[in-house]
Amino acid sequence: MPRGHPRTRGSPRYKYCLWCKKIKPRSAFSLRMSAGRKYSEAYCKLCKKHATEKWREDNPEAHAEIKKSVREKGYWKRKGPRWEDHLRRSFGITAEDYNRTLEFQGGVCAICEEPPKKRRLAVDHDHKTGEIRGLLCWRCNHTLGSLERGRDPEWLVEVMNKIIEYVTEYPFYKAKAMAYSRKRD
Repeated sequence: MPRGHPRTRGSPRYKYCLWCKKIKPRSAFSLRMSAGRKYSEAYCKLCKKHATEKWREDNPEAHAEIKKSVREKGYWKRKGPRWEDHLRRSFGITAEDYNRTLEFQGGVCAICEEPPKKRRLAVDHDHKTGEIRGLLCWRCNHTLGSLERGRDPEWLVEVMNKIIEYVTEYPFYKAKAMAYSRKRD
């Protein structure tokens, strides 16, 4: 027997939510993998969210127990064999190499010198040579990656100097922008 709502059966764009009984775009449904096949959930993301919130309200002890087990297992942190495999495959280093570098840096980010908050420090490396430069916090690693993507070092220095000038000369740029907007009116 065909599954789904008669008006959306076979439609690649729409799906019927069994909870709210509405036809919605397929993007409103989460995707799952089962037996090597992708399929969308029976309930839309919004209904699933409401059902989860209701379950948490109705079952506070069970929810607390699940949170406790997740916290103990540390699912949000990379550690253990998976993390060590990631270091070895991606950077060719061991956990001991990472820890020695972290100790050498004093346990802080190599750029902003802040200790890690929730995540481990990221391994920063030169994408052209693969050489490891140090350990960075997520913010510094992301910023550096965004700036240097496909650029030469001279360009990076030039942009950094322009950023410093912009930040230190902010009142000047603000006044200049206001004068420009008055001219346009």
